[in-house]
Amino acid sequence: KRLCSEAPLILVDTIGTGKSKQDVDESRILLPQVANDLREIILELNRPQINLLGYSYGGTVAMTFAHKHPEMLHTLVLVATILGGSSYVPPTPEVGQQLTRPDGNTLEEKTEAIWRLCISESRLAQYRSVMEETLKKQMRNLTPLEVLKRQLLNYREFDGTQFAKECKVPTLIITGEDDRLTPMQNSQNLHEALPNSELVVIKDCEHMPYLEKTDEFVQLLKSGIRSEEHTSELQSP
Repeated sequence: KRLCSEAPLILVDTIGTGKSKQDVDESRILLPQVANDLREIILELNRPQINLLGYSYGGTVAMTFAHKHPEMLHTLVLVATILGGSSYVPPTPEVGQQLTRPDGNTLEEKTEAIWRLCISESRLAQYRSVMEETLKKQMRNLTPLEVLKRQLLNYREFDGTQFAKECKVPTLIITGEDDRLTPMQNSQNLHEALPNSELVVIKDCEHMPYLEKTDEFVQLLKSGIRSEEHTSELQSP
């Protein structure tokens, strides 16, 4: 809401997730196709240039898009994501196993188990009410397990090395210092590979800076994204 008050905010459910069509062939979920979907949305909305934010898996979508269509971007914002390739730093085996084989018998239980990887039990009480409300909304449009598996495979196979070599788009990189799903070193590697980037490490924060450190996160976006004639568009896959 705080961003919407200052600029148009366009939230995108990528194909297979949320309110987007979920019953799709696996090939439609590959990163090049998802990035092309994003391009079509931007053209349909008649937004020649935007500020693009990619969070976690969405960061790989954002980088794939930026590699193909840098002319359509003012600024790139990458949150809790990876460069991939040989620089990828995986989570601990325990976290990785829970991510790929989450506890629970139903899709709802498995989804909640994955959420608990984002914020550790010791900190959960502080954010419980917000997380329960967010999780309740997500339960209305759960991502099918097959789609989630394909996205995880996309994530593990992603290699942004060539993108980093060619990228000239100003890039803001944000990471939680204590992120267990996407260890902070991934963002540091991304920053080192991107010459026109700024890295911000949020202390006492795990995988959900927008929820854990909302005020700081919003301020970072407001100060970090570029604008044209005082108007910015922030696109978030």
